[in-house]
Amino acid sequence: TVTKMSDSEEDDEVFIQLEEVLKSFTKDDANNAIKVRDKFGLEYEPACVFKTGKIGKRVEFGFLEAGKKYKLVSSEKIQNQKMHVQNAVMMSIAANDEENPTMCLDACSTYHTLKTVCAISKNSEQRVVLAVGEVEGANTLYVAYSGTNNWKDVIADADIELTTSDTIPGGRFHSGFSKRSETVTTEQILHCADLEECQTIITCGHSLGGAVSSIAAINLLKHIGADPETSVHNITFGAPFFGNEKIRATCKDERLDRHMLHFVGHQDIIPGLLSLGHTAQILKKA
Repeated sequence: TVTKMSDSEEDDEVFIQLEEVLKSFTKDDANNAIKVRDKFGLEYEPACVFKTGKIGKRVEFGFLEAGKKYKLVSSEKIQNQKMHVQNAVMMSIAANDEENPTMCLDACSTYHTLKTVCAISKNSEQRVVLAVGEVEGANTLYVAYSGTNNWKDVIADADIELTTSDTIPGGRFHSGFSKRSETVTTEQILHCADLEECQTIITCGHSLGGAVSSIAAINLLKHIGADPETSVHNITFGAPFFGNEKIRATCKDERLDRHMLHFVGHQDIIPGLLSLGHTAQILKKA
């Protein structure tokens, strides 16, 4: 729905478009993410908008200019995304409960649709929790990786050497995260999904766990290829970078990034730590 404005009105208004819907705002309202959310009837508060045109440069709220047109990009990457994100949040919390992840989930059962904990990794530095949830009548396997809890986790975070990817030629993963992604193998995850009759697999985690879950998801996606019967997605919260430019480019070119949903606070420094740390390491070697 597009409403034609006069030239004088266009000079005073800010225009924001979401798919086929174009809405006008005062400059103050356009720079308020909550106002934009409410006017479009969104379930989430948008993090930014983009300039129109081929480049589509990102513009943060607070910097939108009167007389300009911007676009919102829909955040719906996953079918039934809202419920999957809620379940992924609770799974990420449970994975960080060192005493009893199952009791953790039972204690907050009103906030998720998870019904069965299938497995919890033992005798390994990386805790992994596998559980089945029901979303819209269908089973989903959630694979959650714990975040930074102890000094061993800190050492894994600090292990910023890059190791070769077995699935992406020329790709290199953060060594510490890559090792931890092997705690539960791709074949074991797929076997569990098959046993529990799950056609959707969600890997997830917070901080370190998010980065590990991303590597696991990429390996799963590369393994199953174009399998129409299995859907794999990755949901992370405050996760750091986990791979080199080749990994990023391959995810974009092969559209693997469409299966990945990363939540990051705009003041959170953690997601940039790998790139900063790796740069410092290279400088030391120079």
